[in-house]
Amino acid sequence: MDVETGWTSILGITKKETCKKILEINTYCGVLKCTEDHKCMLENGTEILAKDISAEDRLLRTRRIPKIDTTKITTQKDIREKCKSQQCYKYGSLTKFEDMVEIVEKENLF
Repeated sequence: MDVETGWTSILGITKKETCKKILEINTYCGVLKCTEDHKCMLENGTEILAKDISAEDRLLRTRRIPKIDTTKITTQKDIREKCKSQQCYKYGSLTKFEDMVEIVEKENLF
């Protein structure tokens, strides 16, 4: 743990069964599925429970994935390989090349 900030490195993520209510929170960055008592953080650093998030709230997000240069991508195979190597998550359900490029370009805005 970083003593100054209180942050710790993520060592793993697990999914376990629960009887708690699961929320699906849609954001510009994607969908967050979590229990209603899951702690989230707003852009201003305030902690908030998932059940208390409103449409006006802006969740803190990060950009850890390098931006993809779409000018060098010419085929679906190119974009799938590039996205797989950089762990993009939004292109997977798309089948049209143009839609894939559009999504990657939107991710590049972060």
